[in-house]
Amino acid sequence: EERQKHGAAGFYNSALLRASAGETSAAIEDLQRALERDPLFAPAYVNLADLERQRGRDAEGERVLREGIDRLPEDASLRYALALNLVRAGRRTEATEELAAAAALAADEPLYGYAHALAVAADEPQAATGMLERVAGRFPAYRPALFALATLHRDAGRFDEARAAAERILAMAPGDPGAQALLTELAP
Repeated sequence: EERQKHGAAGFYNSALLRASAGETSAAIEDLQRALERDPLFAPAYVNLADLERQRGRDAEGERVLREGIDRLPEDASLRYALALNLVRAGRRTEATEELAAAAALAADEPLYGYAHALAVAADEPQAATGMLERVAGRFPAYRPALFALATLHRDAGRFDEARAAAERILAMAPGDPGAQALLTELAP
């Protein structure tokens, strides 16, 4: 089994090199070989779907990701990649469900909780605010969540909370132009 996984990693690394050289077809073949060697190698599914996206074949990418999820239902990276695929297809409700699954499966990855909050923000700004508060509480240095939080607070007329979020960003990154612009906009 170890030899099998090593072989999958070798094909995977070769695929990355070939993809960066613009050899998309060869990279796809290498990723398919990696998955033949190790069908539980999640990064190969994600990268294979991304190469299909680059070729304008999102439906094939969705098929690849769903195959990976069938084999690895607890892998958040596959759920997140599928959500992005579904967003591109205009299937927002399904994408939001996949983002929720990714966030639940990998609570230690702030990107997934942040993306899930953004997905619900238009329809449920209060729920999104709560999600972002949790992400910012667990990951105080995750600036995207703080920016989104500041924006939601601003849009809801909660200017003190928006300023506080922008000030948290500036405390971490003095001179951050986005946070500085937000503070200027929110000046009383």
